[in-house]
Amino acid sequence: MVGPPQARNDAPPVLLPPARSGPKVLALLAALLLVFLGVLWYASFAALEARGPDRAFFVQESWANGTISLYVNDLDVAGEVPLDSLTANITTQDRQSLFDGALNRTVTHGNWSLTVRITDNDHSRTLTRDDDLTISASPPEAADNLIFTTFYLYSNGREWSHFPLPAD
Repeated sequence: MVGPPQARNDAPPVLLPPARSGPKVLALLAALLLVFLGVLWYASFAALEARGPDRAFFVQESWANGTISLYVNDLDVAGEVPLDSLTANITTQDRQSLFDGALNRTVTHGNWSLTVRITDNDHSRTLTRDDDLTISASPPEAADNLIFTTFYLYSNGREWSHFPLPAD
């Protein structure tokens, strides 16, 4: 007679790994991802806040004959400051300073020079919308030294604006 197999009492028990819950592991991974994103957001915010927001926004008007012409397109509510409080810095990608100091002056670099001027179009003696800023290289071919540089504007030592100079 053939019957169902009978369990043998002498067989060793089979040990299974501890039960893992798929939803628990997924919840742990999601929590770790949220913590990472939170730390990344905080670090980004802290880095941006340390620099401060732009107060003046420039638009490039032209780049011809060694002169880059910019104008103030917009200012935030605290952006209007006396022109004599402004300084500028033009920095290359490898952190060399081509111009650093007060506006309306010229800096010489060997056989070429760089002049940064601001024009107060409304004669208010403050930085206002539509004021012009020109960066001139002499001789005009020296403007190639400005390719991929960044123009920074400061007021009383605090960064007021920055503008990457394009390769046009």
